[in-house]
Amino acid sequence: MSIIGGYQSDLDLQKVKYVGDFPVENSLGGFGETTGTGNNYQLALNPPISKYREGLPLEVKFHAVNTGTATLNVDGKGAVPLKKISNGVLVPLEAGDIKAAIHYLVYDGTSFQVATGILPSFSIDPATEAKPGIAGIATQTETIQGTNDEKFVTPLKLAAYISDKITGLWKDKGTINCSTNPVYPAAKKGDAYTVSSAGLIGGAGGEPVQVRDVIYCTADTTSGTSAQVAANWNIVQANLDQATETVAGILRIATQTQVNTGSDDATAVTPKKLKSLLATLLIEASETVSGLARIATQQLVNSGLDDKHYVTPLKLATLLELQTGNKLLFKNVGTVGVPVGSGTQEVELGASYTLLAGELKNKQGLRICGNGEFQPQNRKTFRIYIGSWLLISNTIEQSPTGSFQFEIVFYKITTYQLKGWASLLINDTPPEIKHVQTAGLAVDTEDTVIRTTGQSSREQPGSVVRYNLTIEKLV
Repeated sequence: MSIIGGYQSDLDLQKVKYVGDFPVENSLGGFGETTGTGNNYQLALNPPISKYREGLPLEVKFHAVNTGTATLNVDGKGAVPLKKISNGVLVPLEAGDIKAAIHYLVYDGTSFQVATGILPSFSIDPATEAKPGIAGIATQTETIQGTNDEKFVTPLKLAAYISDKITGLWKDKGTINCSTNPVYPAAKKGDAYTVSSAGLIGGAGGEPVQVRDVIYCTADTTSGTSAQVAANWNIVQANLDQATETVAGILRIATQTQVNTGSDDATAVTPKKLKSLLATLLIEASETVSGLARIATQQLVNSGLDDKHYVTPLKLATLLELQTGNKLLFKNVGTVGVPVGSGTQEVELGASYTLLAGELKNKQGLRICGNGEFQPQNRKTFRIYIGSWLLISNTIEQSPTGSFQFEIVFYKITTYQLKGWASLLINDTPPEIKHVQTAGLAVDTEDTVIRTTGQSSREQPGSVVRYNLTIEKLV
């Protein structure tokens, strides 16, 4: 029989009697050559199939190579996607999968699986430390550098790498007798000699060596003295000397007892033992424990209340020199050039004094006195404070020159109250005299600042050229 557009078989299916819906087309299959444009292939069979059935086999001669995803329409039953198996998964075709050749197809119910004519596609992940995979071969440079961790090293490149690395390693050249002070021998890099008799190597001016010391060559060299070729040699000592202040050598680690006593001069101190020693020394001194303490200030020495600081001879002499019948607490002499305010700004005159908490126990009193001289210009006001309390103030009008002096005497009558009198004299003006009574100072439990200030009433300030202040505790 002639073939027009393909055939299924010589069997006349119309003469076959079927029992039920027997899929005879699935058993017989079909063959034909495609037509169509692009990736939309068409196939006509004679006789045509009645419908797409799952498992339907077809041998198809494709007339053109596909350029991407493709479909096949058999006998006008509808375009069906062509797919392939890749890594165990059914996926659409890629360009070039279909050749101008015969392919075997099977209908799976939704697509035609191309069962022959397509090379299987497998994807293998790169090898890692956790799983096997693929990797490229490392170059010789990569093998030598040793920085690439993703490629394989072949035996050839590994052998070349090892050969390069062992070049220059020690090569035993035997012994050398240094008792005759020989010069360094001619050698290649890596040549090594063991000293058999002690002496000098490199001639009469060479390095001392002992039995079993090793000299080895670090660069190809000719023979020569120490001055000529010693830079090409190293000496490894086998018999190390005990270190001294003049000889480099070995040392044993000192025990904690040796570190603490500080009498041993032939052992080494480690950081741990040094820290342990310092920890025992860096403690605060007391009446029963030796340790560290700061030098007392003159104020602390004068107050006589501190029992944690050292008193220096200078501060002790100052205290004894300045003491009178009463106990001197503070003395400031000869302060020069203190401005009396800029405009109406009130400024401190000289150093202030901090009356320490407890200095006026047992209802003792204080005497505060001072004097000084001031430059001319403008009205000036002087004030004396204890804590936040203004004890006394006085003002002098403009004067060419002037002097001032003041005295305040008071006693503590209660824990929070001071009572007494104060006077302030500026030039020949009538002195300012008044009674002093404070409250809420808490001098037994809090430090209290005693200070004096000056103030000018205009923009052109005057200044104090001499200022003395004395503070005594009345006993």
